[in-house]
Amino acid sequence: MIRYSMGPGLKRLPARFYRLDSRREPVREWLKKLVPEDRKIVGEDIKDVEFAWPIGMPLVRALGDGLWEVRSNLTLAARSRV
Repeated sequence: MIRYSMGPGLKRLPARFYRLDSRREPVREWLKKLVPEDRKIVGEDIKDVEFAWPIGMPLVRALGDGLWEVRSNLTLAARSRV
């Protein structure tokens, strides 16, 4: 991972959740339903993107029109709970 020299609290790319016209945020709602371990994994991935941008695959994938998705891997956390 590439590290950048930045002052504390400075985001290179603020993350935003997709919002419907009804003002609902389906991704945020989904995150709130995750178990704490999985929520932490996704949160750390989002933080990595915000503070260490630019990042590419496998963590971030371009969807086009300036839209990017964060691709968290929850399989390890799921396996450890079984």
